[in-house]
Amino acid sequence: MNLVQHLSEDIKERTATFLLDMHAHISAGLVSEADMEEIKAATLASCVISHIRHAYGGETLYIPMGKDLDALLLHHTIPVIIEDA
Repeated sequence: MNLVQHLSEDIKERTATFLLDMHAHISAGLVSEADMEEIKAATLASCVISHIRHAYGGETLYIPMGKDLDALLLHHTIPVIIEDA
């Protein structure tokens, strides 16, 4: 195997791993945060990954840490007030 073939295989492996990692994170989030059944969460995660692949496939993406988004969402959160009945 020459260097170009080796690099090509390495890229394929890393991209597959990245997509599998995203799938696992989305699925786990749906199970823990939305109390969704694991099979349904995995199916929905597959749909989400498919949409992302079709929308951004082939592009180089930078995924920011999202600190500005976190701050914005925190400042726009409406507090829930629970009154005694």
